[in-house]
Amino acid sequence: MTETISDSKQIDKIQADYKKLPSKIWLKTIGFTLVFLFILVIGTIATFCSIALYKTNQFRIAAKLDWKELSNIITQTLERKPISKYDRKNILLLGTDELSNRENHPVFTDTMMLLSIDLNSGKIYTLAIPRDLWLDDYKTKINALYIYGKDRYPEKPELFPQTIVSGLTGVEIHHSVIMSLDQLSQIIDLIGGVNIEIQESFTDDQFPRTDADISSNNPEELYETISFEKGDEKMSGARALKYIRSRHAQGQEGNDLARSRRQQQVISALVSQLSNFNTLKNTSTLGQLYFFYQTNFNKYLDTIELASTIKTLIPQRNNIEFSAQSLSIYPEDKMGVLTHPATKDYDDQWVYIVRDELKLKEEIKNKLNLDSPVNE
Repeated sequence: MTETISDSKQIDKIQADYKKLPSKIWLKTIGFTLVFLFILVIGTIATFCSIALYKTNQFRIAAKLDWKELSNIITQTLERKPISKYDRKNILLLGTDELSNRENHPVFTDTMMLLSIDLNSGKIYTLAIPRDLWLDDYKTKINALYIYGKDRYPEKPELFPQTIVSGLTGVEIHHSVIMSLDQLSQIIDLIGGVNIEIQESFTDDQFPRTDADISSNNPEELYETISFEKGDEKMSGARALKYIRSRHAQGQEGNDLARSRRQQQVISALVSQLSNFNTLKNTSTLGQLYFFYQTNFNKYLDTIELASTIKTLIPQRNNIEFSAQSLSIYPEDKMGVLTHPATKDYDDQWVYIVRDELKLKEEIKNKLNLDSPVNE
């Protein structure tokens, strides 16, 4: 009888333990799952940090920075608010005609472009200023102001054209950036070219060779024939320079207005390519661009200011778009603010003159979509 009672208790214990078994298995399963997930999360974070560190180091090496310099750049960028007024940042881009075969020659700014960046919307307005615009106060074309600036402000010659253009347009300019043709070409090649939609086919049989001895009198040595076909084309730096410099094509593409439009196209394509995801994820290329910018342009618009501007635009990165504008010309436009007078009155030079300065400022305000009042 005693054995029977003992066996019964043992059976009850086994049955009770059996009933608890699913709970124990479930708890062990949950425990193993949590441990696995924890390891997975830690592993993912470690992998991400390793990749981030690797990418950061790639950028740092290409940019030729040490860790302390990189840390300072990040800290200052996060702390700085970009210079602007009414949430607009205005930059004067002065493209010089400097080329390697033109050393010791006067440097004209054959590209003059006003960029107005709306920091709230991400929209970038560009306004081309004709290189042949006549300034009666100085008896010269506007593209010669940089030369005068070298005499007035030897350390910062860009200040002179900035002051004159600001007064002429009524727009407060925060920075002026000087860029040579060779520098533009190098930037385009660094990012692998730019995509351009050629609106009209044209041929220029008097395009100046960049490798020519300009002291030569032989047209075959001085000029080459270049052609562009209507449609999309991915251009290298050298090809893009030919596209924006051509001025002897037949028809409408041979005038300075078409040339200004092509310049705006290339600048817009350049910024679009720079903000492209494929460019941004290539940290080595970004580092090379940083080093190139730091070496060539930091004195005009310092890298921290540029970075803080980009930081401000990040929330609008999907809305960034360009609006290319040009000034109206009389008599093609009956309300045109510029006109082309007789050359005999301007030392036989082909020039534009302003018909009405107040109307010019008002047109610029409208084209750049400026809500703030222009400078009178």
